[in-house]
Amino acid sequence: MSLLCLTGCQSSDHRYQLASEIAQPKFQPILYQTEPFNLLAWEQPDVHPMQKLRIYIEGDGFAWLSRYQPSNNPTPTDPIALRLVVADSASNTLYLARPCQYVALADPPCNTLVWTQHRFHSAVLASYQQVLDQMKVKWEAQELELIGFSGGGVIAALLAAQRSDVRLLVTVAAPLSINTWVSYHHVSPLTGSLNPIDFTTALRKIPQCHFVGKADTITPEVVLEDYQQQLASDQSHILLEDNSHEHGWTKHWQQTLRRCTANFIDSDLIKR
Repeated sequence: MSLLCLTGCQSSDHRYQLASEIAQPKFQPILYQTEPFNLLAWEQPDVHPMQKLRIYIEGDGFAWLSRYQPSNNPTPTDPIALRLVVADSASNTLYLARPCQYVALADPPCNTLVWTQHRFHSAVLASYQQVLDQMKVKWEAQELELIGFSGGGVIAALLAAQRSDVRLLVTVAAPLSINTWVSYHHVSPLTGSLNPIDFTTALRKIPQCHFVGKADTITPEVVLEDYQQQLASDQSHILLEDNSHEHGWTKHWQQTLRRCTANFIDSDLIKR
């Protein structure tokens, strides 16, 4: 804990404790130091060679106090992606938080722009790229599967578009068409953030699966429909009738994820 919260921890102590309770005993926390951000990971304690890593990326967390006021600490009050990785029975799973979640907020470059307008900035992506490379070396892995919840799905898509080792991309309630999402909610554009729509040439080559809840008012189905239209491929999304943005995903996650991976079991793309 001393590695993760050196200053200003009062508001996030209980959030870290919740994450610990969710993750243990399956995972242990590891802090990856990169430029410019330090990123918290939860990893299985026994390091052994694995051909493929399945990495879950957290959502935006507690980024906003209200529609107009950003939070002073984006650490999630309920880490959905962490719950998903714990529910995944695969042995090759890892978890990554977002910049400034669970870490010392007094240290630069953490500021409200990082979890608001610049949440998908190139500097954010640079830190993730460094961590992914470090993880591959650590586990002697050759391939990656990236799974992201909400804004973490956007991060996963942007990372996949810029790498040649991503075997599968899965998103959950992710606003993959940023401009459509901004327009739907009548909010200011995410200036300083990258948009997966601008990387469709690279993304359409990657096997991918996108889950959306029918009751999701944060990332409605229309956002994914626009992404698919721009992607111009046969990649599809899966609508779950009973799910909202944050509820329903963990209950049957193993079966839900299987609906995606089963689609690619005989795919030439995924065997590459």
